[in-house]
Amino acid sequence: MDLITFRNKNEQSGSLGTMLPVRSAAGVRSLSVLEFAALLPPAGVAVFERGIGWFWILFTATLVALLWQRIFAEMRRRPFNPDGLIPVIACSIILPATAPLWHVALSLSFGIVVGQEIYGGRGRNFLNTATVALAFFIFSFPGKPLEELSPAMGLSVIPGALLIFAGGLISWRVMIGAAVGLLLTSLAIAAGLPAGATSLAGFAFGLVFLAADPIAAASTNPGRWIYGLVFGGVAALLAGGGAPSMDVVVSAALLSSILAPLVDNGVLALKTYHRERRHG
Repeated sequence: MDLITFRNKNEQSGSLGTMLPVRSAAGVRSLSVLEFAALLPPAGVAVFERGIGWFWILFTATLVALLWQRIFAEMRRRPFNPDGLIPVIACSIILPATAPLWHVALSLSFGIVVGQEIYGGRGRNFLNTATVALAFFIFSFPGKPLEELSPAMGLSVIPGALLIFAGGLISWRVMIGAAVGLLLTSLAIAAGLPAGATSLAGFAFGLVFLAADPIAAASTNPGRWIYGLVFGGVAALLAGGGAPSMDVVVSAALLSSILAPLVDNGVLALKTYHRERRHG
């Protein structure tokens, strides 16, 4: 099911929520263009902070992603669409600068193939492709933690977040729910807030470009609140109420995205039950 079909079905479900994008009728191509533009400021910070070495990770990831998309486009006899550049940039920013290039290639291959192309391409998958690739890196190479993002990187997320929010591609319910989930769980576990601007930078990047991705997030309005709460709560829980590392943020994004369809189905089932009770 692609974005347009799912949006039309969701519009028929009443006030539960509009399909992705949140307020826009943009298709997958427009979604990719806006996300690409939103990732440019963080990419600029990565170039400034990590120098020429970062380009090798970006080059390897780009080559692998485009190669797999070309293969699947040929197999399906469809036009080649380079929307794999979105997870490429996100992964390149989060992957450690010292990661061997074959680790990068293997992780991106898994993310593109298993997280996106086997479902028919971007818009038909249900997990964020970058999240899948980064989760594969975490579980396959446990001795190499993901890059911890700097405060400057956290600030660079703000323009992109505003852009894709204005374009209707992320839900404010997910954003607020995640912040509340992180806050309440941290207070419950550690009786205090997670400290450090660096930790908040990683959480902010993961929230905007991994968890709040309209393809991976819940689609119903009540589901978006629950989804955001789960993401923020799990991040704080895995961090023990302290500063969530990027490994923790990616793990929380993966878990919450896996639960998103279940959350939406539960919301729809509850709505149907109440409707039948009223009219039954």
